[in-house]
Amino acid sequence: ILDNIPNLKRKKQDSYTREYKDSLRARLNRYKDRFGPRGWLDGMAYVYNYDEVPQSHWHLAKEMYSFVKSVSRDLKVIQCLNIPEGVEALAGYADTWDVYVQHYEKSGVKKRVEAGDEAWLAVCCWPSSRPNFFHEYPAIDGRLLGWICFQTGVTGFEYWNPNHWNGNNSPPRLRGGWVANTFRDYNGDGYLTYPGPNNLPLASLRLANLRDGFEDYEYLYLLEKLGGNPAFIQQVVKGSLDFTSDPELLYHVREEVAKEIEGLT
Repeated sequence: ILDNIPNLKRKKQDSYTREYKDSLRARLNRYKDRFGPRGWLDGMAYVYNYDEVPQSHWHLAKEMYSFVKSVSRDLKVIQCLNIPEGVEALAGYADTWDVYVQHYEKSGVKKRVEAGDEAWLAVCCWPSSRPNFFHEYPAIDGRLLGWICFQTGVTGFEYWNPNHWNGNNSPPRLRGGWVANTFRDYNGDGYLTYPGPNNLPLASLRLANLRDGFEDYEYLYLLEKLGGNPAFIQQVVKGSLDFTSDPELLYHVREEVAKEIEGLT
């Protein structure tokens, strides 16, 4: 992500100023001049458009998409939406659609992918249903996200913050010392790490599960690349919101995938 176009609703503004646009253009031109000749823009350089843009500002998302493209057609614009209907309403004004797992089916984003766009999945405090990273939810949720990404065919995953500690300055201790709801009243939302010595991040079990889930994704991808049948995945994930919560079943299926990979190689 080269740049992040601000959310004007949070700033209580209704338009991007000329000064902001001039500064954004200057930054994007510097990226273009530096990375363009090396071939590093095409397909790899993203500009994050107005985050979770409300319907009243959809016209601004369109405006800033066109603005970025006026600097360079090689820059890709990613649009995060928490209103599923926004995908159809903004069709043609994003290269990559960042939608929440819970909205994947009803957003119609699959049609945009069929038209040549890219899709990413995300989770956040809302929608608050599973899968998610809340402490109260089964730890398998983090691991399932890799399987869901493979099953839906999306090519990326986004999470809004790995270290929103909000005043916590040490990891949780046996007798407390940690405020779990660092964002509103969602326990675990906005952080997958904890502050260690010198504020260096320490991984959580939730982050470890997310990592393992994307290693599983690589297994499934490799199996498919080798000509195998990744139908195993149906035992774990049948759809973005249709999945098992049984870790033993997931481990069993992963072992079967590994055996088939070994057989093919």
